[in-house]
Amino acid sequence: MSGRFGIIVHGGAGVSKSLGDGILSSRREHMIKAVEEGMGILRRRGNGALDAAESAVTLMESSGAFNAGKGSCLTITKETEMDAGIMDGSNLQCGAVGAIRDVTNPIKVARKVLELTPHALLAGGPAASFADSNGIPLEKIGATKIKLKMFDELTKSKSHLRYQEFGTVGAVVIDKDGNLASAVSTGGTWLKMEGRIGDSAIVGAGFYADNRAGASVATGNGEAIMKLCLSKYVCDLMPNGMNVKVACNEAVRKLTNVSQGWGGVIAIDPQGQVGIANNTEGMPRAYLFNDMDSPQVAIFEKENQG
Repeated sequence: MSGRFGIIVHGGAGVSKSLGDGILSSRREHMIKAVEEGMGILRRRGNGALDAAESAVTLMESSGAFNAGKGSCLTITKETEMDAGIMDGSNLQCGAVGAIRDVTNPIKVARKVLELTPHALLAGGPAASFADSNGIPLEKIGATKIKLKMFDELTKSKSHLRYQEFGTVGAVVIDKDGNLASAVSTGGTWLKMEGRIGDSAIVGAGFYADNRAGASVATGNGEAIMKLCLSKYVCDLMPNGMNVKVACNEAVRKLTNVSQGWGGVIAIDPQGQVGIANNTEGMPRAYLFNDMDSPQVAIFEKENQG
């Protein structure tokens, strides 16, 4: 059993100061709410890691402030297709959805995949039908004025943003009993082809959790992250004696040098120690543990990773 329990969330790597104070303040506010809600679950009961991870990601999906759920970006055909995944470190059970449409909270569908099916990943229309048949109402995720403005700017420039301006969301958790969990959700990349599925739906790439090793989630350039199975890479380093902070730094170094990708990772080891690293201008994140008086929040500041 771990003596330290708590939760870390992120709001996506690649965030730029050009977004402005309004959007950045909104992300900060919702990340604080997410870790406080998750911590409330952890304080009330022991075996709560999976519930806390799902709850934190659900809140951020519903906020519209991130590239997840209501805030998801648009495909080349102005549709919204989302990916999400969740994993239980106590038994390695996982569930994910890819290229799903018409649900506000894809992470809830991923949790249902984990609990109700023998599968790890459902995609596209069948994933939405599965959600509808299991009590998750379908709701069209519209193209807001902000999204359409971004779509027009990108289309006119005939280029993609190097750093996406709406952030993927993720959470890693350790509960009172030492159980670990990870969860992640995203709208993917701007102007992507219909049917494109990124790292957030792929166990080992966008998310991973194992009580014996640690829990990690990744954010950033999905294709580069998938090539390295980045989240599992972080977790594989820790049982061999590497500090969680150093493991996160090593993963981002490999992302930068081996697959020429951009992004970041957050992680927790089995002792409840925190690791955070990224190679982008910003990566919004917040964390709260039982030995802290209030959440620690940062967007552009670099962590002292040792």
